[in-house]
Amino acid sequence: MYVPSATTNPSPLMGELIELLGEFPADRNEGRSESLMERLASLEARARAYSAPAETLAAIQGARVLMELAELPPLPRDGLPSHAAR
Repeated sequence: MYVPSATTNPSPLMGELIELLGEFPADRNEGRSESLMERLASLEARARAYSAPAETLAAIQGARVLMELAELPPLPRDGLPSHAAR
């Protein structure tokens, strides 16, 4: 469970986001990833409903983008497509 330090005081929604990100799967686990995406969508909907600060919404949206990127297939072994500038 996330416990803010004495110098920080995040909103409950940000605390929940931090906890959720701590559950990010280390391996490619489609079921777990789908569950986390659903929870992020729910968290974003609640943040909008409660008129959360723009920073909170941006953090949630950024987490969703990172989850989507994590679901992409791995790059080729050399790391770059053959047509990319080196």
